[in-house]
Amino acid sequence: MIADGETLQLGNLVRHTLTVFNVGHNKAVAVAARLNASSLNVKVTAYQGKLSSLTLPELMARAPDLVLDTTGSDQVLSDLAGWNRPTLFLSISLGLYARRIYAFAARAEGFPVEDFHSRIQPWLERDQTDTKDLPHPATEGIGCWSPVFPARLDDIYLLASAVVKWIEEVAAQPPAEPILAVFEKVTESGQFMGVRRVQ
Repeated sequence: MIADGETLQLGNLVRHTLTVFNVGHNKAVAVAARLNASSLNVKVTAYQGKLSSLTLPELMARAPDLVLDTTGSDQVLSDLAGWNRPTLFLSISLGLYARRIYAFAARAEGFPVEDFHSRIQPWLERDQTDTKDLPHPATEGIGCWSPVFPARLDDIYLLASAVVKWIEEVAAQPPAEPILAVFEKVTESGQFMGVRRVQ
C-alpha cells in the first residue's frame, strides 16, 4: 500500500516518476497504477490520505512485512513509533543537493525514533557544513520546482538505485540492531566517478 494525500502538481515533475498525464491526480493512486501496470506480478493499493489519518489498528490489520518511509517527516516517524508489531522499518531520505542518501533500517515493534535521530543528526550537520556557501531551499515552491535546484533528477535516480540494492539486502536479512547506511556521489577534480557507501 502507498499512502499519500497530495495531488501531483506540474512543478513536481522535475523530480518525480509520474508524468504530465498524472497532474491533478492523487500521487498515491497514480504511482500505484503505474507500478501495477509495470508487471503482472505486482499488486499495489493506494490510500489517498496522510498516514496519520489511518489508525494504527487499521494499518496493522494489513500485516505488512516491511514499512518504508520516504516522507522526511518527523511526524510520520512518531506515528510509526506506536506500531506495536514486529516489523522491518526503513526510512530513506536525501541530503542537501542529493550529495548523499540516508537509509535507516530497524526490525522492531515500533519505529525507533531516538535511535534514528542520533544516527542521522551528525550527517545532517555535515550536509549543512558542506553546503554552507550554497543557497539553501527555504520552502516548497518555485526553487523546489527548478530542474536543477536543489537536486537534479539524475542524481536522485543514481542514489536511489544504490538504495534499492541495499533494501533488497536488508529485506532478505534484516539487521539484528538498527543501522544507518550512507551513500554519496563521488567526484574528483570536477569529474563524476560514481557512488560509494561511506557508512
